[in-house]
Amino acid sequence: MSKYFIACKLPTVQSVSCFRGEAETKVLAIMTKSAESLFKTAQALERLHDWSGAEDAYRQAAEANPNLLEAHHNRAAVLRRLDRADEALVEAVRAAQLAPDHPTVRFSLGLSQEKSGDIGAAINSYRETLSLNPDHVGALNNLGRLLESQNQTPEAISILEKAYALAPRDASIMTNLANSRLQSGQPQAASSLLDRAIEADPNLAVAYNSRGIARHILGTNTEAIDDFRQAVNLQHDFAEAHENLTQVLMYVGNYDEAWREYEWRWKNPSNVQTKRLLEIAPWDGAPLAGKTLLVHAEQGFGDCLQFSRFIQNIEKDGGKIVFACHRSLFRLMTTMPEIDELWDIDNEFPAFDWHIPLISLPRLFRIEIETVPNETPYLDISRLTGDLPELPEKRSDLRNIGIAWAGRPRHEFDPYRNRSCPIEAMELLATVPNIHLYSLQTGEKAPEIEEILQNHENITNLSPFISDFADTAALVNVLDLIITVDTAVAHLAGAMGKPCWVLLTELADWRWQPHNGEPPVWYPSMRYFRQEEPGGWTDVFNRVADLLVLSK
Repeated sequence: MSKYFIACKLPTVQSVSCFRGEAETKVLAIMTKSAESLFKTAQALERLHDWSGAEDAYRQAAEANPNLLEAHHNRAAVLRRLDRADEALVEAVRAAQLAPDHPTVRFSLGLSQEKSGDIGAAINSYRETLSLNPDHVGALNNLGRLLESQNQTPEAISILEKAYALAPRDASIMTNLANSRLQSGQPQAASSLLDRAIEADPNLAVAYNSRGIARHILGTNTEAIDDFRQAVNLQHDFAEAHENLTQVLMYVGNYDEAWREYEWRWKNPSNVQTKRLLEIAPWDGAPLAGKTLLVHAEQGFGDCLQFSRFIQNIEKDGGKIVFACHRSLFRLMTTMPEIDELWDIDNEFPAFDWHIPLISLPRLFRIEIETVPNETPYLDISRLTGDLPELPEKRSDLRNIGIAWAGRPRHEFDPYRNRSCPIEAMELLATVPNIHLYSLQTGEKAPEIEEILQNHENITNLSPFISDFADTAALVNVLDLIITVDTAVAHLAGAMGKPCWVLLTELADWRWQPHNGEPPVWYPSMRYFRQEEPGGWTDVFNRVADLLVLSK
């Protein structure tokens, strides 16, 4: 009987006959139905890439001998290949019960758990594999990759460096280590690793995708675009590479191609924000002519606020526009008269005739960088209803400034792309004469204002007054200026036409272009303050404070 086989690798088979198509039927008809003969049949079918036949033969072998470890173990691997993740997990669990101390079997369990979507359990299984065999390269590689996906970058790098030392020619390990280097703010080191990965495996699409990211961070956007194109040439359905290509095309101002590439976002498993796939045919841009059009929000709150301007471009022609979004945006979106009805994006939708994702509108309208509709305000705050907060402690002899310092947490260890700043950096603004700061920060970062509030009488925390975006808008409306990092508050102020100073990383998102001092493309009322070096917030706040003094 064969020993344990490495998961996802074919066992060596001796003297295999060349039969195809009806191979399973012919073999099973002439071989004894013992567990061992069924197992050998499964091996032969696997060798011929008859995965369905091999799976069934392994199943019969396991039924003939429920304690036949190899049958459960190999069937799990074949089921993973057939994308039958739940069944694969059952078989991998059974194999692990039969051989709890075997590292290869434990590694296979991790593979099945990961394919089933249980990342926490997979991480535990890879750790258990390494406790049984500390030099198991596959477990090191997979554990490092998953830790990176969970934002545990320092540990991921440590584990992947060990994998790389054990297998220095493995392109997948180099790629995973490079990705962790990217997340830790080391794009040059990542790019060098990816050069070697591509040399080792010129057909590895994920390596080109990662190198494209590194090159974009390093400012070589032409080369980055080339890498993303090569990634999708090698693997046309590589949705993440298509979406990354979109981001750089937008960055360089090629909106036309970017909008078309961005349609791949629906097939990107990494893009999980507000993804709604509907069976009814999408709207093609024709006048509504009495029909009901569902426009559904997607991505983050800032994206929703930025792209809601395009709802004004829809020719209703007696039709009806329904907008589906998060409830925290409901009252705010009533300020757009073009919207007839609001639906909760998280609930089932009533009947409608057509639908369109919000960020697909500019593709339909063929929006170029020169034709972005940037007249503001397009949110009419006078239409707000319900109880709205008033600004406490407002003094007419002071400049009243709203602040926010943290967006959605991403790239925590990467100074090139971490768009949030430390609350301590904001404290410098409190030392500028004749101003009063009001914190508009919400969420888990909101309490951080207490760290500096106790040292300054000219700071007020508004988060207790904010329950939704309508509350934030009401407060923004009576403030003189908003100073914020890349947050939904920035988009809100821009959509309202309020003066807003946006504090940006050196590699800010495409929507905060251009760099050269020209008026902002999307929000004319904005002014940008960009880092001059990665993570360099001190210089940014010095420039902001100086301008506040000069412009009082």
